Amino acid sequence: MRSLSAAQYALDQLEDAAATALRAVSLAPGDRLNALHATELLLRCGRLDEATQLILAAVEMHPQDEVAFRLLSATQMLRGRTEEALDAIDRALALAPEIAEYHLHRANLLYRVGRLEEAAEAFDRAAALDPPNPVARRSQLTAYYDSGRFTEALAVGGELIRTAPDNEEYAQALLQVLNRRFETLDGDYVVLGERALRPHRELRPPPGFFATLQTQLLSSTP
Repeated sequence: MRSLSAAQYALDQLEDAAATALRAVSLAPGDRLNALHATELLLRCGRLDEATQLILAAVEMHPQDEVAFRLLSATQMLRGRTEEALDAIDRALALAPEIAEYHLHRANLLYRVGRLEEAAEAFDRAAALDPPNPVARRSQLTAYYDSGRFTEALAVGGELIRTAPDNEEYAQALLQVLNRRFETLDGDYVVLGERALRPHRELRPPPGFFATLQTQLLSSTP
C-alpha cells in the first residue's frame, strides 16, 4: 500500500495518499518505512498533531533509527517547539554524526533561537562534510554577520565568491559585510577619544579586489 500511496502523491492526490499511508501503518504497525512515509505525508497536509503522534510511536519502537529522529525534529520544528526539535536532531546526530544535512538542520534551529556561535560552528561542520554544497557556507556567513564576527564573515564570503564569482547573491552578501566592517572600523576611531583624528580612507575594496562586485547593490538582508 505504500507504493499506492506514493503513486497518489505523485498525482497530487495528497489527502488520498495520506489516507492510504495511514492504512498501511494500521496493517503493519511495526513497519518503520510505513511510519516514516505516513508522517511525511501528514506533515505535507499540515496535520501536525497526527504526524507527531505517529513519529513519536516510531522512535519509541525504533530507538536506533536516525531517520525517524530527523523526521521527529522536523515535526517539532513545524509545531514551533524548537527545543524539542533540537533534542531530536541531537539524537539523530548521535546515531549518524557524518550526515551533513543533519548538521545543517541543527544549525538552522540554533540560529532560530539566537545561539549564533553554535549555529556558525554547526554550519561549518555541515560545510566540511559536504564541500560542494554552498548552502551551509552561505548560512554560516549570515550567522557570523549577525553575531558581529565580520572577519570570519568576510573569509566565508571570499570562499563563496571564489567558487561562484558570478553569483549575485554572494556578491551582495559580501558587499554588505564589507560595508558593516568598515562602519565598525570607523566606530573604533571614535572610541579612541574625541581628539583622535580619523585618517582619511576610501571605503571600498582595494584595486582589483573582486572586480565583479563593483556594480552590485547592497541587499537588505545578509
